[in-house]
Amino acid sequence: MYKFDKFPKKIDKEEYEKQENIFISFLKENKNVISLYSIWELELLWVSDLDYLIIYKDNIDKDIINKFIKEYFLIDTILFLNINNINDINYISHHFNYKLISWKDLKISFDKNNKNLNIIYAWKICFFSLLRNFYWYKFNKKIYVKNLLSQINDIRYPIFFLRNLWINKEEYNDFITKYSEYRKKYFIHNDFKKIEYFLDIWIMLSWNIIFDLNKILYSKWKESIIYWRFPTIFKKYSSNEDYILNSEKKLFYIWKISRFLFLPVSFNYQYWDWELRKDFEKIISNNYWFLNFWFKWIKLNILLIIKKIFDFITIKLF
Repeated sequence: MYKFDKFPKKIDKEEYEKQENIFISFLKENKNVISLYSIWELELLWVSDLDYLIIYKDNIDKDIINKFIKEYFLIDTILFLNINNINDINYISHHFNYKLISWKDLKISFDKNNKNLNIIYAWKICFFSLLRNFYWYKFNKKIYVKNLLSQINDIRYPIFFLRNLWINKEEYNDFITKYSEYRKKYFIHNDFKKIEYFLDIWIMLSWNIIFDLNKILYSKWKESIIYWRFPTIFKKYSSNEDYILNSEKKLFYIWKISRFLFLPVSFNYQYWDWELRKDFEKIISNNYWFLNFWFKWIKLNILLIIKKIFDFITIKLF
């Protein structure tokens, strides 16, 4: 059914440690660095990246740091937070595990009891990552194994946040347990074809997560469309099955190009109530790329605008 490509290649843990030590040595030249935390989990070497949070004082040249890490293929995301905004630590990213790597331990942790943050971060993964990533494989009949091993693992985020909101389903936890075991032992069994099984189940569970979150979210009942890097149709339907039907059948032939997604109207953040939007905007003020609607390079944004024109014409046909 699927063509499999881009398989992961195992890299020794020593290489991860080497690149991390090089990064630490580079940062030691900057006196404004206060703390360095990892926000990654080395469950599967080579599939996992090195992601960090830097707490700094005064000013820090983020461009120089981002330019430096491009030379090291295992280092991916760097988040920055000024010490003066340390109280906003939970308003920067959906990551919730912080491990001190070097310098001062500020005892940071995620506030599990903050209802708005749990809602927003669960929404982010549902909106940007889940079905948009998974349906690409389904409709193109091609699986990039390394990519999918990582993308399926992202589902642990909304499950974690929903659990904090007292939505704790056995089917979610069972899947996480089975998939985590499969992923950790991938280089032992090398059963790459089984990821097709996890993909199909997880598409179904992703919809369940979206519907669970929809019960908590509130928005003005207004149907609308977002024409951005992640084109989305927010509509009202009589049942959950109608959402799935429209997303899988009606847009099947244009998904390869546009990756449209049908979502409940409550997922349109532009119409959230004031309290939720206030926390949402606070996150954006701390992390400009949280919405990730645009690219960082002008040429790619020009292509994006052209694509959005195509999206606009295509969606009007429906």
